[in-house]
Amino acid sequence: MKKGDKLVCIIGVNNVIGMPLFEKGKIYEVLYVDGDDITLNHTLYANEYSDFSLGFVEEYFRTLKDVRKEKLDGIEGNL
Repeated sequence: MKKGDKLVCIIGVNNVIGMPLFEKGKIYEVLYVDGDDITLNHTLYANEYSDFSLGFVEEYFRTLKDVRKEKLDGIEGNL
């Protein structure tokens, strides 16, 4: 994963007070990568960009490439 990658949220995520940070189906950009810590653009309620672990990102997001491949595989399976 690198800066500039586009990720699709597959499971919505709220902040600690229940407000949405990431919405299912929306695309988010990788802003910064430091080892296993990844910063994504997301809905800001204050000035709080947070790092997320690689495990969190892999659980809640897919790359655009993976999403497109899954859709194409589904179409080919229906032919």
